[in-house]
Amino acid sequence: MADTIHTINAFPDIRLYADEIVWAGNDEVGFFTSHRTVIIGHNTGWSRYGPPTGKKIVVWCIANCVALDNEIFEEWVIYNNSSMLLQLGFDLRETARTLGNANKLDSLQDRRFGEAERLPGQGKPPHLPPQSTDGFHVEDFVRRAYHYIWNWRMLGKVDDAYAATLRFHGPTNRAYYGRGAYKSFILSLLAMFPDGTLEIDDLYWMGNESESYLTSVRWHFVGTHRGAGIYGPPTGRQVALWGITQHRIVDGAIVEEWMLFNEFEVMQQIYRD
Repeated sequence: MADTIHTINAFPDIRLYADEIVWAGNDEVGFFTSHRTVIIGHNTGWSRYGPPTGKKIVVWCIANCVALDNEIFEEWVIYNNSSMLLQLGFDLRETARTLGNANKLDSLQDRRFGEAERLPGQGKPPHLPPQSTDGFHVEDFVRRAYHYIWNWRMLGKVDDAYAATLRFHGPTNRAYYGRGAYKSFILSLLAMFPDGTLEIDDLYWMGNESESYLTSVRWHFVGTHRGAGIYGPPTGRQVALWGITQHRIVDGAIVEEWMLFNEFEVMQQIYRD
């Protein structure tokens, strides 16, 4: 509630427009919902980033919720904060450094320790077991695509899982068309975090074969910043990414993907002194 009040104070004319809701569950186990929303407003109030800028923002977010008895009791929300800060006129890297230094890490609460467990010793990642049912199974399809593309680094699997006309919408105003640009995006992350491993935390879907499927995937990625890329020279710091991705699947292929991850927080982890 306090965070919501903060946002409304910073953008008093704020409006939220729902683009999509992916849902599953029932009134016994609870309803699982993934809300993709566009946020529009003018920064005429103070915020945690400083005094009002008067500038307009158009950003999107994804909120995954679990509700029972008409009450949401658990929620994961990820905003396109890096895009918002750019629209407000902030220098993204300097702001990330300032806030990263202000948010001193407590070693007892620091998630970034140990090493990623993508590889057991010097071995390969494990193979997933064969699909247990015949025909197209949405969850099995998505889990295999993620595991073999991100953890096995088999980018050829992009051609198997994604349509040639793929439309991709990502954090910090990324927008790609086609599988080639999407592969380059994945390569850029793997090059910066060469030991990175991705795990799916939650996955549900709705739809059918004739009308297409919509999925929601909540995931996390842990890796060490050991390669060059858009975040600058390698720092050797371990970084925790987490995100939510929605897909539209038509005829057994992903035709559109909406991905958000905590990019601005990642920059804070990297740029802090």
